[in-house]
Amino acid sequence: MRGIRGLMALVLAGAVLAGAARAQDRAWLQIEAQPTRGAAEERARAYSGAFGNVAGFRLPSGWYAIVLGPYDPALAARTLDELKRERLVPGDSFLAREAGLR
Repeated sequence: MRGIRGLMALVLAGAVLAGAARAQDRAWLQIEAQPTRGAAEERARAYSGAFGNVAGFRLPSGWYAIVLGPYDPALAARTLDELKRERLVPGDSFLAREAGLR
């Protein structure tokens, strides 16, 4: 186990790299979805205690996504694998492209 420090360094590196990424090249880690805005805001606040890059988006379905990012797509995939391995995000978390979020 790499530990939280190594993982947080990876997450922070992703945030720095994401700042330089073009909008169409950004990826997000969708870690949860909720049917109401209130429920999504509550869960986002809970995740923000562990992650500094939590955001929320309304999905085309009307649900609300809780995401981490944005990231460079390659770094997003590595970060997602690491977060799942460390069990810091749900196992069904996945990569989401910005085009699917609003």
